[in-house]
Amino acid sequence: MQTSNQRPEIPSIQNGAESNPIEIFQNQCLRPIIKQLHQQILFHFSICISLKHKGKYFEIPDDQKANYILKVLNTDQNYKLELKGMILGHFTEQEFQLYANNYKKIDKRIFSIVTERILSNQSDLKKIH
Repeated sequence: MQTSNQRPEIPSIQNGAESNPIEIFQNQCLRPIIKQLHQQILFHFSICISLKHKGKYFEIPDDQKANYILKVLNTDQNYKLELKGMILGHFTEQEFQLYANNYKKIDKRIFSIVTERILSNQSDLKKIH
C-alpha cells in the first residue's frame, strides 16, 4: 500500500494536441489517483461482495464471475457513491471545479477505469468475514 500523498506518474500515457480537456484530466488526474488507490479499491470491492452481497461471488463458477462483478458495479449505488468519494477526496480545488462542470463525463470514465481494474485483478479479491 502506498503511503505517500504524491500521485504516481504513468509514463505510458501520452496527451497529444488532439486530446480534449476531459481526456487530459483522465490521464493527468484520474488514472494516477486510481493507480494510487488500487489496493484500497480492490479491498473495498472485496468488502462489498463479501458483506453486502453475502459472498455469493466466491460461490459461483469462474466463468460467471466477470458478469457478477459487472452486475454489482452497475446496480449497487451505495458502492458507486463510496468509490466516487474515495477518488474525489484526492482532487485539488482546481480539479474539483473541472469535475463539477463535467461530472457526467468524468463519472463514466471513473467507473470505466475502475471496472477494468477490478475485472483484470479478480484473483486479488478476498472474502472478508
